[in-house]
Amino acid sequence: MQTLQRPWPWTAWFWLCLPAYLYGLLFVIADIWWITITTTVVAFAASMMWVARTNTQSRTPRRRAWHVACATVLAAITLVAVLYGVRDMTRTVSRSVGDTMDPRSVNCGTVLRPIAADQLVVSLPDSYPAEAAARLPTLPTASLDSRCDSAITGNRNFVIAAILGGLVVASRSLGHTIRARKSGRTVSERKMNTLLGNENR
Repeated sequence: MQTLQRPWPWTAWFWLCLPAYLYGLLFVIADIWWITITTTVVAFAASMMWVARTNTQSRTPRRRAWHVACATVLAAITLVAVLYGVRDMTRTVSRSVGDTMDPRSVNCGTVLRPIAADQLVVSLPDSYPAEAAARLPTLPTASLDSRCDSAITGNRNFVIAAILGGLVVASRSLGHTIRARKSGRTVSERKMNTLLGNENR
C-alpha cells in the first residue's frame, strides 16, 4: 500500500490508459463504448491521485521547469485532439453506394446536419460515360439511408471520443500546472527561510 502513496504508480496507470484508449477508438466507430468509457474514468482518476501524491522533497526549480514544459506540450496535444474532433463534426461525409465496380456515391451531410433520407442524391464522376450510367441498377432509398446512417454514426462517435481523449490529456496538463505552481511556492518558501535563517545568525 505504501507504493500507492507515491506519484509514479498513478503516472504509470495514466500512460497505460492511452494505448488502451486508442484501441478503444476502433470499437467506438462500431458503437461499442465500454473500453473508451473505462479508460477515460481510470485516466481521470489516475491524474487526480497523481496530483494528490505530490512529493514535497522533489519541488526544485528544475522540477518546476519540467512540469511547465509537460503542461505546455500536453495542452498543445489537447488542442489538436479537440480541433480534430471539431473538424470531423463539420466535415461532409460521403459514401460509395455499390461494389468496387460501381462508381456512384452519396453525400450524407455532416454530423451536425445530416441529409434526410428522402433528400439523398446519388452522384457519378463527371468522366463516367452516360451509356454505362444508364445501365446501373436503381438503388432503393432505404439502402442509401442505411449507408449514411452508419457513416454519420461512426463520425459522431469518433468526434465524441476525440474530444474525450483531449479532455483526458488536458487533465494531465492541468496536473502538471498545479504541481508547477506548488513547486514554485515551495522554492520561494525555501529561499525565504534561508534568508531568515541567515539574518538570525
